[in-house]
Amino acid sequence: IKTMKYHFVPIIFSLALLCGLLFYGCASAPHSSFNRGIIHLNIGDKEEAEQAFLQEIEENPQNAEAWNQLGIIAFESNDSGKAKEYFRKAIEIRPTNANYLRNLAIVYADMGKTDIANRMLQKALDLDPLNIETHIAVAKLRLLQNKYTEAQQAIEKALDIDPANQDAIILQDYINEQIQ
Repeated sequence: IKTMKYHFVPIIFSLALLCGLLFYGCASAPHSSFNRGIIHLNIGDKEEAEQAFLQEIEENPQNAEAWNQLGIIAFESNDSGKAKEYFRKAIEIRPTNANYLRNLAIVYADMGKTDIANRMLQKALDLDPLNIETHIAVAKLRLLQNKYTEAQQAIEKALDIDPANQDAIILQDYINEQIQ
């Protein structure tokens, strides 16, 4: 009986998603282009999501989260230049958002600009010292720099915040392998 219950979860989720897709255009909710973008991301349609977020920033250029989502899409499409531009715009609108700073730092790290990435990650941690994703990003950057002891310290901070975080546990195992 317990296993039968789990077979209905995908069906219920699919129906809810379908209803949402059918009626999202009828909603008079603010930022409907943004909401459409999120729906498209959730179903894996990045091209449509990007178009919806672009429409959102045309309608509401102060929507920092739309800029951030565009940055994520650009980065995942290996367009670091566009990603950097989009994340900068999100930060310009909301300069105290640690997630936006972390995302831009990841772009800089990917571009090989580790000094800038380090400064941005530190600023993100100053704003939100309990942001586990930023601690994980610091650990990954330290690995990239072959600073294994510092990577280990960063991942331990992440695990202090959330000892069950799977990404942190996996990264900790990898770091420990590198140290041995």
